[in-house]
Amino acid sequence: MLNHFRYDIYGKYYGMEPLSNQITLCSKNYEDGYRYRSFGSVLVQNCALDLSNFMGRNYTMYFYEIFLLDPTTNTFIDIPIMIDNIPNPLAFDKNRMNNSTNPESWILTRRFFLIDNLSALQTLNSFKLKSDIPIALRFPKLIKLIVLLQNTLLPKIMVPYLEIFYKSKIKSMIENYPVTYVNFISEYKMDIKGFKNIMLIIFIVLNVLIGIMVAIKMYIWYKLNPPTLSPVIIFFI
Repeated sequence: MLNHFRYDIYGKYYGMEPLSNQITLCSKNYEDGYRYRSFGSVLVQNCALDLSNFMGRNYTMYFYEIFLLDPTTNTFIDIPIMIDNIPNPLAFDKNRMNNSTNPESWILTRRFFLIDNLSALQTLNSFKLKSDIPIALRFPKLIKLIVLLQNTLLPKIMVPYLEIFYKSKIKSMIENYPVTYVNFISEYKMDIKGFKNIMLIIFIVLNVLIGIMVAIKMYIWYKLNPPTLSPVIIFFI
């Protein structure tokens, strides 16, 4: 069972709640929240988001931590957060961003936000007095909950992780074009590298066996139909 902890910018803890639709900006109904948390169920959402609703200080920025409750041991397992577009000096890709294809080089975190309307405030007083609005907003263009299935005989899964791609939009652009499109996806994946290796071995073995059978049949046919020597006739014109 997935649960989440919630904090505000001051670090105030708001307790633990079962995770439903708190991390998706596209839907607030219970059915979608239940669907993406159901084993084997895939959810793809794309919706229009009006960013002007988040410019004022009436929107509270929260931080979230997600945990998976293990019912057998009654312990919490933290769900790692992989932010795609942050610099990563360990990435093997040329762009040196965190969305490398090699998971071993990822920078993972535990806490994340949905809408950031505080880091772009220009003065300290505007934060304290809540008297100003930010010059830009940061929001998740894509949130993806990924569950990795183990390719073993036992029905087990790896620890899920949350992938986030953040984008920013400046105040003037929001005033002229307030609507943007965001996505939420939950999906299941399986590492089929071992399966591919097994299929390659089977393919090679079958080809070797076919080659041996063809060689044996050609040998038997040769023994049953030996070639006969025939005189060579030469015509002179």
